[in-house]
Amino acid sequence: MAWDLATAKKYLNLEGDNSQDELIQARLDYTLASIETLLGRELLLARTTMRVQCHWQDTKVQLPRAPVATVHTINGASPPSDLLIESDTGIICHSSLAGTQPIDIDFEGGYDPLPLDLEGAMWGAFMAAWSAIDPATGGPPSDGSGGIIQGSGDVKSLTVFDAFKVDYDVGTTSAGGEDTGTISIADWGWLAPWGSVLSYYRWGPAGADGLGIA
Repeated sequence: MAWDLATAKKYLNLEGDNSQDELIQARLDYTLASIETLLGRELLLARTTMRVQCHWQDTKVQLPRAPVATVHTINGASPPSDLLIESDTGIICHSSLAGTQPIDIDFEGGYDPLPLDLEGAMWGAFMAAWSAIDPATGGPPSDGSGGIIQGSGDVKSLTVFDAFKVDYDVGTTSAGGEDTGTISIADWGWLAPWGSVLSYYRWGPAGADGLGIA
């Protein structure tokens, strides 16, 4: 399914109701921006122009969107016929990229459609982000809870009956209102429940030398 307002309204059972479209779109944008920031990449298929400053010996450029569909132009001209494009990793390579002058790269990249596991994680995060607001006001829930804080992912309990079971702290905890004490937040913050899936798509400055490139 597409990452758009119409699909979000299906998830929320609000098809035919346009009264909250602006607020839903804001939650979509917030969720996508939060995920992309932690992944260090842009996810949805789009055409964009990127300006890069290469070092004099650097012949590789990491584009922020992948898979790379097309490199349209480099500095306004058709790309070299022997330009190496690693579509899945978003890396392009050519000797002409090296130098001291800025380079403008017009390219198209990103997912369309999204991988099923990534899409599921993103919609799960969207639903959590939506539940953390009061749809009537766009602010914190009217019950005074102040939103939700996700668990740390640490082991909370260990139970052995007929089967072996381990529970992890990935539930939600109310914030605001009464003093709830110190809550440990994993590196993924409120996205921690979906971190195991999202980490597979993490790269660039957010990752470790390309760790998690899909």
